[in-house]
Amino acid sequence: MPPYLPAYLVPVKLFLMWLYDTGQILANVAMRVEIPRCRQPLPPKPLSIEEVDRLIALVPPTSLAGMRGRAMLELMYGCGLRRSELVGLNVGDVAFSKRTVSVRGKGGKDRVVPVNDIALDAVSKYLHARRRPALTSPL
Repeated sequence: MPPYLPAYLVPVKLFLMWLYDTGQILANVAMRVEIPRCRQPLPPKPLSIEEVDRLIALVPPTSLAGMRGRAMLELMYGCGLRRSELVGLNVGDVAFSKRTVSVRGKGGKDRVVPVNDIALDAVSKYLHARRRPALTSPL
């Protein structure tokens, strides 16, 4: 059966149901119209805690780029951010005193997300190192 067929069957079935409901046909023939269900793919399996720990350990915070990567991973994992939300963050979006991050999510909706201490520490270390001229190396 072609993949486009169920999309065309839905209005036909609704029309047949309307005809029956308004008394224009005697039998509810819409009950005989079967619309096959399309299988929805399952979302990818989330990473385990051990896999996340190994991923974070792969980014050593010894260089400015490493500190930036570590801060990004900690924020992404610790706050449950999407990739697009993470790359759209600005420095001013992190409220250290409130321990929150202002995020622009899907559909342009803004939300405020709590941040754990580890992520805040990683971001703070990166921002501090970024200001020091000795560590400013090309990313």
